[in-house]
Amino acid sequence: QWVKDGTQPNEANYSGWAMTPDGLEITFGQYQVAPYAEGMPVVVIDWSRLAGLLDPAGPAAEFLEGSGLPTLLPEPSVSPSAA
Repeated sequence: QWVKDGTQPNEANYSGWAMTPDGLEITFGQYQVAPYAEGMPVVVIDWSRLAGLLDPAGPAAEFLEGSGLPTLLPEPSVSPSAA
């Protein structure tokens, strides 16, 4: 039940995170997904798995520079006078 409740898609379950060179690191609290004896479990999602979701101008883009991995391109802007 811990895993089911502790990984539900809500903000509180994913408040412990960090951007690292290896990927997006998520740290779960004690008792969130495992017993206390397991400590605070950490999961790292490799940047290659997130590449298609990242904004190339966003803060995580630096981890993709030179990697050849695709990122989402920003929508082209249209000026009001051109419309």
